[in-house]
Amino acid sequence: ASGGYGGPAVEALLSMAAFADAESCVEFGCGQAKLANLVLAEHPSLRWSAVDQSPEMVALARAAMRPHGRRFAVALTGGEPEAAAVPQRVDRFVSTYVLDLLSERDMYAVLDSAERALDPERGLLLLAGITWGWRDSARTALTTLLWEAVYRVRPQTVPADSHLSRNLRETRGSGSPETHPP
Repeated sequence: ASGGYGGPAVEALLSMAAFADAESCVEFGCGQAKLANLVLAEHPSLRWSAVDQSPEMVALARAAMRPHGRRFAVALTGGEPEAAAVPQRVDRFVSTYVLDLLSERDMYAVLDSAERALDPERGLLLLAGITWGWRDSARTALTTLLWEAVYRVRPQTVPADSHLSRNLRETRGSGSPETHPP
């Protein structure tokens, strides 16, 4: 994507996001707020709310987004899917490379929260990820296998309380998720 953030998946997401038509956006798992910074720089009337489970990332996001003033807000969460709950309707719900780290149950909880938050007329759900699509991409397959191998050899590399750690334990590194019940 422009600005060197996110690669082809985020570039595709941005090409479909229609942020020019949006007034508000929520991001689940904002990290350093690079996506928010990129988008807000191009859309001066957009308001962006974000959540992240890392105190370090929240601090970095606040510092990076200071120039955007009240148009950007970030909150620290415990990483639970309920953090995606939004009290008002929003035009865009964004999550990049975060749902991959959640258990399937938590992933669907975030998606359910997004559905409730999005304006029924103008809302767009914008997601980018790398895992579970491994059959379609040799690069993604290798990345997924590498993370699984690291977890098997040195599980302490992934904090025990993280969603990635739980997800790897649940799937036992099988590379395939459980099926979502109808």
